[in-house]
Amino acid sequence: MTSLKTRLENQACCNCKFYREIVQEHGLCRRYAPKPIATTDCSDIFWKQPDVFPEDWCGEWRSKNETA
Repeated sequence: MTSLKTRLENQACCNCKFYREIVQEHGLCRRYAPKPIATTDCSDIFWKQPDVFPEDWCGEWRSKNETA
């Protein structure tokens, strides 16, 4: 039986089909469409996907080998 720690390590963002590495040790989750983010002074809005680290994980992980 696989331990919880091993499962979480295997199901980390770096092993997910939705993870896109931007620079080493940092990437974006592309599970959902980008969300609007307002600048500090609210003068502008830009669209962004969540920043994630390779070792992060969530409940929506999918294998890179999964189709559809």
